[in-house]
Amino acid sequence: MEIHFEKYQALGNNFILVNQLENKNRFNNKKISFLCDKDHGIGADGIIIIKKCLKADFEIVYYNPDGSKSFCGNGSRCAVDFSIKKELTKKENIYFLAYDGYHFAKQKGDFISIKMNDIKNIKKFKNDYYINSGAPHYIKIVENLKNIDINKKIDQTRLNIGYVSENFNLNFIQIINKNKIEIRTYEKGVERETQSCGSGAVAGSIAASFNNIKSPVIVKTNGGLLKVTFEEKNNAFENVFLEGKQKFIFSGKITM
Repeated sequence: MEIHFEKYQALGNNFILVNQLENKNRFNNKKISFLCDKDHGIGADGIIIIKKCLKADFEIVYYNPDGSKSFCGNGSRCAVDFSIKKELTKKENIYFLAYDGYHFAKQKGDFISIKMNDIKNIKKFKNDYYINSGAPHYIKIVENLKNIDINKKIDQTRLNIGYVSENFNLNFIQIINKNKIEIRTYEKGVERETQSCGSGAVAGSIAASFNNIKSPVIVKTNGGLLKVTFEEKNNAFENVFLEGKQKFIFSGKITM
């Protein structure tokens, strides 16, 4: 099987993008793991499949390297950028289906802005937060982000909060000022710290809002800056937007 692909990155969060609007390649866990392996395959934090959708401009199917499906904020921005460059749609507001439902997106120069789903049912455990921003995130607020051994902390956290049934992403955030936070994210499915995580930036911004952080929030990741905006209403968060840059790296083909 020959697969034609494009490689994208969004603040160091890198993806393999495959256009399946016409082709019908099948991807199983073994193939996904191989393609994401930097030593034997292409190397990526995940795979984005673009498919036809009757009720939207296209559908994004996102796979983590372990084959699990999820919503991916950074990956979705890359997919929208791809759709614009390939003229899959010429509308100003792009409408797409993802793992967690339908989303609107819009291009702003070099930036793509995505409307996230409303966020509610936020859980607080002592000083930590559990927030689903399209993907489940556990957020810890710390005073010194650089000294965190995130690989040790993920095992400890998963063990200590066994009452959370689903696998989750672990985020550590440090509050810089009333409109800026810094974040590090260990992503489930990738099973390591990534340079950036869009849904993690959103979840971290919402968690920080309970500590007097105001929208818009500038989120500093290892790979660069994201912007998150939101409105709080009746203990829920509406009009949540994720905005950031993304970049095409190269295209190619691989035989499996």
